[in-house]
Amino acid sequence: MGNLPSMTEPNDVRTTSSGESTTGASSGTVVGGFKLPSALHTIAFSTAVAVLTGISACIGASFVSGAKEALGLYALSSDAVDQHDVFIGLIVMGQVLVNALLIVVLARLAYLGIRWAVSKTKLRMTMPAFIKQHIWLLALLVVTIEAAFLMNVMMRLSDHVQGILFKNITEVGRFWKSALFEQDHSTAGGYSFVYSGLLALFVWLCWWLVAKGVDKPLRRVVVSTFGLLVAFVSLLDFAYLSGAVQTVKDYPIVAVVTQSGVMGGGGIFGEGSVPILLGKDDKMFAFLVVLTKAQPNDVVHKMIVYVPRSEVKYMVVTLTVPLYEMDKYDDLLRLEQEMKSRTQALP
Repeated sequence: MGNLPSMTEPNDVRTTSSGESTTGASSGTVVGGFKLPSALHTIAFSTAVAVLTGISACIGASFVSGAKEALGLYALSSDAVDQHDVFIGLIVMGQVLVNALLIVVLARLAYLGIRWAVSKTKLRMTMPAFIKQHIWLLALLVVTIEAAFLMNVMMRLSDHVQGILFKNITEVGRFWKSALFEQDHSTAGGYSFVYSGLLALFVWLCWWLVAKGVDKPLRRVVVSTFGLLVAFVSLLDFAYLSGAVQTVKDYPIVAVVTQSGVMGGGGIFGEGSVPILLGKDDKMFAFLVVLTKAQPNDVVHKMIVYVPRSEVKYMVVTLTVPLYEMDKYDDLLRLEQEMKSRTQALP
């Protein structure tokens, strides 16, 4: 019995073949000189990746929803959440993060400049003791006001998104008039930059409150939960609005040959009908049909038509045009003639 080897305790020091020592499973396992993460670290990393993927998928789905509702594609089925949504969500978060970091750098440079100017004038600025003792209340007030402002602005901009393609310029507000109908990308970029800065300030203030501002655990839980919810909802709204802005692009004008004839260029929708392919799903195509012969007093100038895939023999792309300029087209007759000539050449 005295010659039997002693059993190793779980917390005993064990030496690996590389000469390194470990003190148990909590510090990880060393294999071939590389230290592998412990089981707890692996679980935490996997959970973080899963949460990031889920958040990105939600943001990507909000982006796609904004584009569909701006174009009025309500009848098309929504695709299941896939890698495309995750990819779009990561791009949106990356855009906000880059803008926020740029604003942080600019703010830091401005702070250093002001500090240098104050040091040159030898002025001393002191904060009153009352404000210093209750600065967390001021930070909490700023956080609350900023959250209300962000939510209000995003909701007001979102109210105009649904069916904005069919709305009059006077009904959509100044932002959408510049961003869509005038194709002023600097307007959308400016709003995105300001939004990112406000969101960065909001997150920083929430972080400061949780880390230093409040000392009671319950207050920290409330502030952190409130900050996470506001930041997540703000990202969803931002992605929704970004999806609507991304509809400012060229769409293909097509000549569609169906079982009933040719759609467009004097086909089944009559003279002057110009079909534009807006979207599709696994069952049908969605076309925006622009009526170039419509008069200013006519109620309908353009409409969305859904054609089952089984009815479409083939389609030919003739040219591309921006959607939001169709009502202001000065040369629609030329467009109609070109469409008619190309359609007649189809077999």
